[in-house]
Amino acid sequence: MSTEIENLIYCPGCDAIVNATAAVCSGCGRCLSCSQKRTHHEPNCSNCKAPFCNCCGRCPVCQSVRYANIVTPCKCGHPQTIESIRSLIALHGLHTTSDDNPKSDAEVD
Repeated sequence: MSTEIENLIYCPGCDAIVNATAAVCSGCGRCLSCSQKRTHHEPNCSNCKAPFCNCCGRCPVCQSVRYANIVTPCKCGHPQTIESIRSLIALHGLHTTSDDNPKSDAEVD
């Protein structure tokens, strides 16, 4: 895991593109490893009150990320275990072209 782009994955729950090292998905608020819902839905940015993107969870005005304040590991241990992160990247990374990944490189125009 040498560059940040190599850490990007499609969330297994909502297909938002997120960093595999994040404690939760900024799109759906679930643990990236076990899919446990870790927070309630936050529709608007607490910094500027603009609505977050419904897909990726980024604020279009100030660029903050929804749920960025959640940094504690999930009960399953994610993101503290390197094995969990490597597994997520192997299964859901942007580089994958498996049938399980609806946005694989093979389907990008």
